[in-house]
Amino acid sequence: MLLLVALAAYLALVYCLFRALQLFGSWRPAAALVWRSDYTDAQRNDDFWSFGSTFGTLRGFDWRDGQHARLIEDEIRFTTTSGHEQRALVQRRVRRGCTPSSSYIVWYDPAAPAKVTAQGPGFWLLHALLLLVLIGLLIQMWNRLGVTL
Repeated sequence: MLLLVALAAYLALVYCLFRALQLFGSWRPAAALVWRSDYTDAQRNDDFWSFGSTFGTLRGFDWRDGQHARLIEDEIRFTTTSGHEQRALVQRRVRRGCTPSSSYIVWYDPAAPAKVTAQGPGFWLLHALLLLVLIGLLIQMWNRLGVTL
């Protein structure tokens, strides 16, 4: 079982590094303005006064939400490096009950500007670092158990 967890962590590490390199290599950052969001003020206030419970809230439970976060979808506008204004839909996580920022940095593919992500290379490098720590802990566990192949 330990070997399968280590293999999965290694594959996830490779993907995180690939994604970070892809974003650094060919994608471009841009300042985005939120045009419209699916997280309304009524839902935000309901989340704020529910004190962490999703039961009975307007937005309800969604398995993609975090413990204290909501996965929302924003319609954004940004200007590409070539000067064209672009619109896109972006998913991001925000803290439940808090007002999400109306502007943030997105990364887009210059070859297809409609392909946009709110998770930049820093997000992927942080996950890669956490996976390296996990792999190191797994190697320590492996050595303490004295498992040989």
